[in-house]
Amino acid sequence: MASNGCDNAKLQLSIVPLDDTDCVERLPLTDAGDRADWQRIRQPQRRRLFQFRRSAQLALLSRSHGNATILRDPDRHIRALLEGGLRRHVSTSASGPVCATAVCDRPVGIDIERSCGRSDLRALLNFLGFPGAAALASLPPGIARFEACMAWTRLEAGLKRAGRGIHDHIAGGRPFPAGEDNVRILASFDWVCAVAHEGEPIEIATSLTDFETLCGSVPQ
Repeated sequence: MASNGCDNAKLQLSIVPLDDTDCVERLPLTDAGDRADWQRIRQPQRRRLFQFRRSAQLALLSRSHGNATILRDPDRHIRALLEGGLRRHVSTSASGPVCATAVCDRPVGIDIERSCGRSDLRALLNFLGFPGAAALASLPPGIARFEACMAWTRLEAGLKRAGRGIHDHIAGGRPFPAGEDNVRILASFDWVCAVAHEGEPIEIATSLTDFETLCGSVPQ
């Protein structure tokens, strides 16, 4: 995606899908807190997906910003990088066997959802009073589902850019972000990803890396 030339800011977006045959143990969890979170998960598939998401997100950051210090919030979500005296904003997202990581000099929020994932997004958008949600009922089911997926990712990305989440919105009753964000959508047959950032449109450098390739590109 091209920049409008207003500044030199760039946004790095990395997406990694996981195949059923991939061995997540190739990227072990090295952080004690991550391992403790993993051990508390009882269901095997959920444990596998947790390890994939967290290890892949950390591996992506290590590959591109190996000397940076990773900063997390109290809930252990990755929020920023400190690199050469500069603070870079980080946003992460995952849906089933696909995860995404974004790094930007400006506040950024991303959300990724599987195209064939949750079937209740239209109902959730209606419940939250999201503008335009009611109009989805007039569309053919397949189109309505895809449009709901795009609307949901735009909503979550905008909230995350503002340092909020869906639960914060429900609890606080605050209005949805509007106007101040640039939100762009990337989509494939398998997933939809929204990217929200502050200010003028900027270049988004996007990479799609399979899990096995990621494993081979990270120093052990």
